[in-house]
Amino acid sequence: MLSVTKSVWSAPGFGAYLGSTGFSGMALAMQQLLLSWILIGILNLPADQVGVIQALIGIPGIVLMLMGGASADRTDARRLLAQIYLIAPIFPVFLLLMEQWQWLGVTTVTLWGLGMSVVQSYSMPGQQAILNRVSGTLVQQGVTIATAIGYVVQVVGLGLAGQIDRLGITPVLIMQALSLLMAGIMMLRIMPMPVTQASTASVSALRGIADGLRATYRSPVIFDALLINFVSSIFNAGSFVTAFPFIVKRVYAGDAW
Repeated sequence: MLSVTKSVWSAPGFGAYLGSTGFSGMALAMQQLLLSWILIGILNLPADQVGVIQALIGIPGIVLMLMGGASADRTDARRLLAQIYLIAPIFPVFLLLMEQWQWLGVTTVTLWGLGMSVVQSYSMPGQQAILNRVSGTLVQQGVTIATAIGYVVQVVGLGLAGQIDRLGITPVLIMQALSLLMAGIMMLRIMPMPVTQASTASVSALRGIADGLRATYRSPVIFDALLINFVSSIFNAGSFVTAFPFIVKRVYAGDAW
């Protein structure tokens, strides 16, 4: 049993969980660079238009993340994530076909970005819910290892996306699609995690989200931490996803790598 497990590596399903989050994290890290570079380096859009497009792509994710959290609490998160990851390859394949048919443009790239934003936003809460379950009583070990793996796969994903100028859009999108497919396959290797019926089972998802927001506001520690993260992200996210690629391409005439 997990209560007597000395290492989280021995916990059933933990290895498969790391594999799934590793592949999905790689694909989503690729997304960060691919979206910016396609808009800036291939479509040659000005920075202000790129910023607006990226904001429009990211806004729906706020609502979807809340809905994903409510769904993860009420359903088998493992099944939910498997469905998301097995459907997700449709989006890079869609953009791949648009590029092959010479329909690559702002509209098609935005649709691809919105699809991947849905995948990322709806899957993140489920990942956290599963981590708590597969780690058992060794949650701290599980969080530490999962965080370390997350940094590693992010570097790998950015490195793969950086090959877009050398290999072209098609091979890089194929790698992204395969990573998402592997994430779904690895998630299926985890045992089903049925949700126990709680006293709040009859409460609607929207009511649950509202209760969670109120609880967050009333907790000084959680609210202040989220506020700090929000303010920090305003400056850090914009410079990372828009300013850096723009400077590399337009000022120094560099490539994605």
